[in-house]
Amino acid sequence: MKLDEDTNRQGRVTLIELNEFNPVFLGQAAERLNLKNVKEMLSWPHTSTTTDDLVEHQGLDPWVQWVNVHTGQPSSNHEVKRLGDTTTSPYPPFWINLAEHGKSWGAWGVMNTPQVTDTECRFFFPDPWSYQENAFPKELEDVLRLPRYVSKNYLDLDRRRAAREAFALVRAMSRPGNWPASFDFSRRFLTECFHRKISIHTLTTFVDYLGFCFFMEKSRKLAPDFRVIFLNLIAHLQHQFWSADEEIHPEMELGLKLTDRMLGRIIREADPNEKIIVMNGLRQKNVDGENICVYRQNNPEELLRWLDCPFNTVEQCMTHDAHVIFDDEVHADRAFERLEACRLSDGTKAFFVERLSETKLFYQIDFEHVVPEHAEITSGNYSCKLSDVISVYAVRTGAHVPDGDIYSRAFPLPETMHNHELAEHIQQHFGVS
Repeated sequence: MKLDEDTNRQGRVTLIELNEFNPVFLGQAAERLNLKNVKEMLSWPHTSTTTDDLVEHQGLDPWVQWVNVHTGQPSSNHEVKRLGDTTTSPYPPFWINLAEHGKSWGAWGVMNTPQVTDTECRFFFPDPWSYQENAFPKELEDVLRLPRYVSKNYLDLDRRRAAREAFALVRAMSRPGNWPASFDFSRRFLTECFHRKISIHTLTTFVDYLGFCFFMEKSRKLAPDFRVIFLNLIAHLQHQFWSADEEIHPEMELGLKLTDRMLGRIIREADPNEKIIVMNGLRQKNVDGENICVYRQNNPEELLRWLDCPFNTVEQCMTHDAHVIFDDEVHADRAFERLEACRLSDGTKAFFVERLSETKLFYQIDFEHVVPEHAEITSGNYSCKLSDVISVYAVRTGAHVPDGDIYSRAFPLPETMHNHELAEHIQQHFGVS
């Protein structure tokens, strides 16, 4: 599909949301592994970004910072605080404004962001935790089902359910129109299967690569004026495999090499006048050795049943948090009180609990220190071994900081700015205010 005359003159824009990458670490790794495309990206003009959000788990998080970027508003204006809150903000993503001026768009994996409308939409694929959002066109739902299920339930998978969702993915990959994406993904994935032991982290990394393959194929066919893709693999790996002694873990090496491959393909296949922006939203710092633990509920439904809290729906988020919807206010009140009362053996409060509406709660695990193996969790008369309901998922090696980075090719930007200001620059590029 050809671009319209105005976009040919202006150049279409590709925004790569390479979540939370640390540019110093990425540069060192690129030298050690000879990642030519990463090195090229890091040589582009650089912009330092910042945010007014300073507290991790209370705003200094990707599900808030990317909403800043997408809406062009700081969090104090858009008021989105929790992953899955795609309907909270009154501000739509800036590409909806582009669409109102006749510019087409495609968005893949964008975090905590709604589709809003199919006007000028070539494709839309939500992040797997945005449970209120659907993929567009509808056939992409088959691609979404398995990542959405596994991302929320990987500590307690129902094999039959996982098999059904995997079958839907195979069905999507077998459609003739998806063969190029399917072949590219399958070749890389099967190559790794022959050379390494496959872990949940390997699969998580390849979920991003699967999405990338579909993103590129949809972009090739539909050529949106503006396109954006969110990639979480480096953020995930920095959180868990970023060694302070500069050793590169095999899982990290795989993620870095796939990132280099994806950047190279975008650069290589870009239109002559295309503008490319790579942004991290916020950065991570290394905290290897500080014994900051990440805990995750084994199964939030089982936790609520243990507390005798009837519920309608539970939507688990990325790591240590969940939304719960109840049939009435009475059951929501009971769950709020019992979750609030949960304490560990050492007296630490177990959960941060927030009331979102009369029948909806948000809660997240509120401790990060090393807890003894024999520790218990109690709430009133309820008591059990902590490991029965909550497990250590990882010891963190990366933590969020407010600083961020943009590297842009042929897209002039200031040397410093708040992350939400990028939206206005992209709109100005298309002559839209």
